[in-house]
Amino acid sequence: MAPTRNRKTSKAQHFEDSPAETEIPEEEQWRLINESGILKKVKIDMAPHVDDEDGMSPLAVEIFDAIIIIIPISFLLLLMEVLIHFQYGKHPSWDTLVDRMVSGVPIIAIFVFFTTRHSLWE
Repeated sequence: MAPTRNRKTSKAQHFEDSPAETEIPEEEQWRLINESGILKKVKIDMAPHVDDEDGMSPLAVEIFDAIIIIIPISFLLLLMEVLIHFQYGKHPSWDTLVDRMVSGVPIIAIFVFFTTRHSLWE
């Protein structure tokens, strides 16, 4: 019978059997971190991030990008509402159009804002 290839070596078994021996105590970890000086190299900026090129915060850019898309889609909603009324031979009143836009635009705005915020284009 041929020997199997799935045998583990004695060193591999030794390391798998005793993971507690490889753990470093927390005090020793902090000593190594402090001696390396890595914490002094990291600078934490507590001020809100402002882009240097145009001076706008990232949230303002996201809102602006959403508004640029919300306006044309809202006009398409208005156009579709008018065309639907004319399709059935009716003339839409201002009240009907305002009611449709007041209920539709906030939903479009929320949808567009969150989809552009998490888009893969950036």
